[in-house]
Amino acid sequence: MKRYLRPTNRLLGMLGECYYKEYCEQYGDWAYSSLEQIHTKEINDGKIEFKSGFQRFQIKIPTTIMDEIKKLSTPSLVESNSPAYVYDFFACKLYHGDEDKTEILNREINDFAWVEVKSGQSKLSPNQRQAISETQIPVMLCRVEGVLYNRPENVGMEFSRLYSKDNTYSHN
Repeated sequence: MKRYLRPTNRLLGMLGECYYKEYCEQYGDWAYSSLEQIHTKEINDGKIEFKSGFQRFQIKIPTTIMDEIKKLSTPSLVESNSPAYVYDFFACKLYHGDEDKTEILNREINDFAWVEVKSGQSKLSPNQRQAISETQIPVMLCRVEGVLYNRPENVGMEFSRLYSKDNTYSHN
């Protein structure tokens, strides 16, 4: 018996996240970690494990952003085993030569970003907008268009960097 899936908001969100992860692997300029992974594994020796495809990187976190990372990687709502995180990912910029490393120790605050992936026309939640005004780490909005109706090579992805509390990051 053949069954079909309904295009729910949850499915759209998961497909959008899948495209973001694939983007990171194909372009190689960002590695990511889910907030759930940061929360459950915690920050060990000041490092977080980031991924890009099948590669794993232990990246040293500047102490000046450690408290913010711990705060935003803590679920804001837990109901019946379903934690809710403010954003989808915490990302770190990768540079030429990083692909050969398993440990990266020299990253600056500007090399990191919170990432929220949105499919279609979905909007940031009030909680996400509030968090932007309180972060020193920029928030990157990744909008993925056409996940249900297009072949992968025709799915559009657009990135916007949103302001942080000190307004040093421009919206582009």
